[in-house]
Amino acid sequence: MPRKRFALQEGERPRLEVSSKFPWREILVSLDGAHLAGPYSRVETEIGQHVDLPDGSTLTVVMNRTWLLQELEVYRNGVALPGSGADPQKRMNTASTAVLLVAGINLLLGLAVVLLDIRVLKEAGMNVGSVIYGAVFLILGILVTRRSRVALGIALGLYVLDSIYTIFVGLGSNAGNLFIRIFFIIFMFRGFEAIAVLREGDAARAKEERTPALIS
Repeated sequence: MPRKRFALQEGERPRLEVSSKFPWREILVSLDGAHLAGPYSRVETEIGQHVDLPDGSTLTVVMNRTWLLQELEVYRNGVALPGSGADPQKRMNTASTAVLLVAGINLLLGLAVVLLDIRVLKEAGMNVGSVIYGAVFLILGILVTRRSRVALGIALGLYVLDSIYTIFVGLGSNAGNLFIRIFFIIFMFRGFEAIAVLREGDAARAKEERTPALIS
């Protein structure tokens, strides 16, 4: 049975639980271990369901299907709960992880060819260029973790070009490889909006911190 737990706001312990029968049917919402709402059908959840919380705030539960992904998005008064599908921090982390995974894979396989001269990897197109490519992505990945949209744009552009080249020359163009590449591209692309939202939040908090000082 799929089961996800969320804090109602950053820094709190997880109090909200959304569970269902696999695959996300008869969805139930509980708060502090007590039943709160549901069960909702999958169709009802895809439309979006609003639940009143005891503190007067409104919870929105949506099963969102975008691109090839299906994600459970949970909002409180329109703000995504930490760790839910729409949480910008989670999406940015996923984007940076995708970039760093590309770095790690290319560095490891490239070094394996350079140091061990593995024929299978050579035939798959791995060489010293893979080491350089991986090193570039490692730097870009670190910058993405620091919320650099420029670094994410460069990483996405390089990865898309590399994917097109890989398909064109027929290296690693099997279904599994293409499937993974498509997901990595989606994860990176969604990082742009997430970083923008996080930066706006940082700017708003900084403004709030400066305002009392100016008033005093």
